[in-house]
This record gives sequence, C-alpha cells and structure tokens, in this order.
Amino acid sequence: MAKISLNLSIRCQFLRLRRTISLDTQSLREQMISELKAIFVKASAIARGKVKTRVVDGKPVRYTLRQRERWARVAGYMAQIIDSIARNFDEHDIDLMLAEAERLINEAGQMEENQGVKPETQTSAEPNTNSKGSG
Repeated sequence: MAKISLNLSIRCQFLRLRRTISLDTQSLREQMISELKAIFVKASAIARGKVKTRVVDGKPVRYTLRQRERWARVAGYMAQIIDSIARNFDEHDIDLMLAEAERLINEAGQMEENQGVKPETQTSAEPNTNSKGSG
C-alpha cells in the first residue's frame, strides 16, 4: 500500500482547490465546499487528537499541544471559508481567504518540518473524505 504524508495530502488537495477558481460559479462553489470540508475533517482530526501520531524515522511520534493548536486554527479557518462561500460568492474575497488559508496550512506543516519531523502518513486504504472522489 502506498503511503503519503497527511500534510502533503492536505497541501495537494489545497492546490487542486486553488486551480478550480476558473470553473463555473455554482459548480465551483460546490466543489470548493466539498474540498474545504475534506481539509477541515483532516485538520480537525489532528487538532482533536483523533490522529495521535505522525511517523518520524519509522517510529510514531505524538503531536505536541502546539502542533494541535495550529491544526485547530487551520480547521477553524476552513469552517469560516466554508460559511462565507455558502452565503455569497465573491471571487476576490475567496481568493484572499484561500491565500490566508494556504499560509496557515504551510505554517502548520513547516512547524513539523523545522523540527526534522516527517508528518504522519496515511495509507491508501483509509477512506477518501472527498465526496467527488477526485485526487
């Protein structure tokens, strides 16, 4: 089974989301909400402690409280973006929110990288949280 980094999965999913900006507005809104919900689920799982460890040099290492706080911040911001997209659709505002979300995601992932840590891995056997099955 192929293993991929949970952080890499989130980052790749986020980059796919950014590329969808040029699509039809309603279709885009639905796809963005779906992608953001998937990111929210992953980030909140780390923040709430459902994902307890990540792999470092082949050994499980627990997430620190500070790392969980950063992922909680990412999850909270994803929820704000979802709410904003559901209420109205202003491409400029959404692009600004996505840029800030990308900064938060990179910040949360960099904290682990700066500590010489490889983020937790997930196997391809884990359920896909993207309802459209893309990726």
